[in-house]
Amino acid sequence: MADVEALPKEPNSWWLRGTAIVMGLMFLLSVGQVASSLLVPLGMERLSSTEWEDIAGEYPSEGNEREQDEWREGEVFWNESMDYWETIIESGIFEVSAAFSMVLILLSAASIPVLWNGDRDLGLKLASGWALTFMISQIVTTLMFYRVGFMPQYSEVGDSGMQLWFDLTETFSLTLSLVQIVICNSCLAALLVVVATRSKIPDRDYDLESGFHSTNS
Repeated sequence: MADVEALPKEPNSWWLRGTAIVMGLMFLLSVGQVASSLLVPLGMERLSSTEWEDIAGEYPSEGNEREQDEWREGEVFWNESMDYWETIIESGIFEVSAAFSMVLILLSAASIPVLWNGDRDLGLKLASGWALTFMISQIVTTLMFYRVGFMPQYSEVGDSGMQLWFDLTETFSLTLSLVQIVICNSCLAALLVVVATRSKIPDRDYDLESGFHSTNS
């Protein structure tokens, strides 16, 4: 009886289709990011035009000293918070984020039908391009936020001890954010490697039965 070598199995199509589903979710997230990048500045501009008196009421000129101090402290806190958000808006972070998100939308939208239909090479290139763009966008926007400050620097943080603590907190936040970006994108890269490996079409050069493998019983 002849021993016939088993033909290599076709890769499971759901490796690529599953990736297409994931890219569909990324497409929706990118759309949401564009919307937030456009709406948040508009909302903050409207909020920054609001005076402290509109929120806390008129200055309690007839109140006691404590009430007057609290009102003035609240006004300073409000104005400095609004100045911080105005600085963020003027820095262009939201415009940069929206631009990156538009590129991510195009890449994810293009990759979905390609991956679903089984075009492995082009689909994985588009998915890898999406992952690379996503990583770059995270690094760029994080560095832009760091230049502005992850937290508002209120006037009450005036002494040298508090300023040192504030600077250390900013540096730690930057380091932690960059480490998170590296870990997150390393996981994405690892998943793409797994998909690329599992969806690879096996080499059929050895499928032909050799006469040396035939025996007569």
